[in-house]
Amino acid sequence: MWGFVSLLDLGSVTALQGADFVGAAVGAFVFVIIVLILLFASLKVVKEYERIVNFRLGKAQAEKGPGIVVVIPGIDKPVRVDLRERYLQIPHQTCITKDNAPVDVDFFVYFKVASAADSVIRVNNFEGAAMGIATTTLRAVIGDIILDEVLSKPSGAGGPSSSKPTGGRPPRSPSRKGTSSPRSSARKAHDKPRS
Repeated sequence: MWGFVSLLDLGSVTALQGADFVGAAVGAFVFVIIVLILLFASLKVVKEYERIVNFRLGKAQAEKGPGIVVVIPGIDKPVRVDLRERYLQIPHQTCITKDNAPVDVDFFVYFKVASAADSVIRVNNFEGAAMGIATTTLRAVIGDIILDEVLSKPSGAGGPSSSKPTGGRPPRSPSRKGTSSPRSSARKAHDKPRS
């Protein structure tokens, strides 16, 4: 009788050892899958024309790329920035010339990101900011030119511009000989003797 019970006990021990082996194998398989998912989530491939601005717990880290970049899932938030030259087609603009004549202008803006970190940290919408500064600069340049000069140079008010406005203000064109500002011409008219 004890022999039969000992066989049953031996079978139950063998069955428990088999269950432990299957449980360990399933646990190891799940562990390997989780490690592979975290590995693929932490490796980012950055192309030659891109950079990643990495935010670790909300604080900006250095620009990273090109190549393989390691990020910590759940802690790091990578933001991709394209460094290639792009263009924006600015919608139809009506500008006022120096002699108060309205001029309709269509134009493109070509731009390229020089600093990926600044384009993410300092500006909320980089393309919208580029469109705004281009429109402001165009209106300032057209506003300093009389209508005859605008019509004589249909390629633009001074041709393609690669100048960078500084301080958020559009550059002013140099004064031209023979032209005067409305303020100075009003003073001249006022200073003339009346007859």
